[in-house]
Amino acid sequence: MHIKKWLFTLAGSFLLCNTLQAQNLVVGVQNFTYNPLHSIQNDQLTGFSRELFDEFAKANDYKISYQPTDIENISGELTSGQLDFAYPENPDWLAKENQANTFQFSKPIVSFTDGLLVKPDNANKPLDAIKTIGALKGFTLTGYLDEINSGKIKVITADSIDDLLQRVIDGQIDAAYVNVAVADYHLENFLQQPNALVFANNLPNVKDDYTVATAKNPQAIAQFNQFLDSHAEWVDNLKQKYEL
Repeated sequence: MHIKKWLFTLAGSFLLCNTLQAQNLVVGVQNFTYNPLHSIQNDQLTGFSRELFDEFAKANDYKISYQPTDIENISGELTSGQLDFAYPENPDWLAKENQANTFQFSKPIVSFTDGLLVKPDNANKPLDAIKTIGALKGFTLTGYLDEINSGKIKVITADSIDDLLQRVIDGQIDAAYVNVAVADYHLENFLQQPNALVFANNLPNVKDDYTVATAKNPQAIAQFNQFLDSHAEWVDNLKQKYEL
């Protein structure tokens, strides 16, 4: 009887360990600081994204970890199962890799506008006045691909948004292709030059939503969608806190 009881207890312990292990969730985040969406310092994630996913993990009993990931590696790490989630993502960004419907996406989380930030004197100039555009490594400059492919516009890449914006301010490049709200936040809070650049809304820009992407964990996406619905007021308050 004692042996059977011990075996039953041991089997239960293994079952419990396996259940806990199944609740691990690895979230890949783009490997650069993009406040107020997220900031990465010493491999630690802070900002809107951290609070959002920490709360989701708490509500669904996940043990969550965050993995800073280069943009060009995200699709491969999703399909290999190294990442359960990738955020921020958008179906259009993974359209080429998703022809076989490899990825599933969550409901929209945060709306965004990607476009060009220029000096105020250049705010209303036509597209043919733009010769150089700066972008973070891995970004696709939607709306400008024809001009880039034809050589009319040269793309200069940077590792940080602050460096990118400063290059425009210093006149090294004509414009920066970024999330407009993120650029405004960095101009005011990090570069202390809130009026140095403006959004060129007369030029091509993209209005869409950030989502979560997965390749191997559709159950977690379903849970996340349910979380967005059940915690809608909390998420709205979080957006207000981070001015998103």
